[in-house]
Amino acid sequence: MELSRQDLHLACKGLLFLEVFFLILSGLSVLFHWNLQYGIDILFRWNLLISSIGIISALIANLISLI
Repeated sequence: MELSRQDLHLACKGLLFLEVFFLILSGLSVLFHWNLQYGIDILFRWNLLISSIGIISALIANLISLI
């Protein structure tokens, strides 16, 4: 199973977006003195959820492309 260059660019853009999003969110948590441990727990859970959704979506897209 090969990935095209376009697929790799899309995956990189998605990962970059998530990294920037979590960086901004963690910066806001420091700026507004939110409970950082609670914020880290939330970010970790969201990161797991988003990565799981991404993996499932990629698998479904690959299965559809095989049909």
